[in-house]
Amino acid sequence: MATASSNAIVWNDLGLDPVALDLGFFELRWYSLAYLAGIFIGYWYLLRLIRQPGAPLARRHADDLVFYAALGIILGGRLGYVLFYNLGYYLQNPLDILKLWDGGMSFHGGVLGTVAGILYLSRKEKLNWLRVHDY
Repeated sequence: MATASSNAIVWNDLGLDPVALDLGFFELRWYSLAYLAGIFIGYWYLLRLIRQPGAPLARRHADDLVFYAALGIILGGRLGYVLFYNLGYYLQNPLDILKLWDGGMSFHGGVLGTVAGILYLSRKEKLNWLRVHDY
């Protein structure tokens, strides 16, 4: 079994570069482009959904929802990574938590952050949080 795991395909074996654009002083990575694409496509789809009769939120709520969800993705994803994977390192180097450009995001942290953002918006605007979650 150890032999099988040592033969696993890793990112570098594929000959792919994680950097989409390198300007020398700034690197744009594919992973960050995927985050942006997901947020913008989700926003576009949300705007289409709220046009339907009976939508639980208005356009102004949708704008706020995307803002809080994006904030939840970034903050929750980073904090999830810190707490779930490298807590010992970050306890010794707490300022490194802010170094988002060094990588380290967790999907489940991002989900929890997004849920927190939706709950915050729903409570603030007195919306049905389950219906907002559906959208």
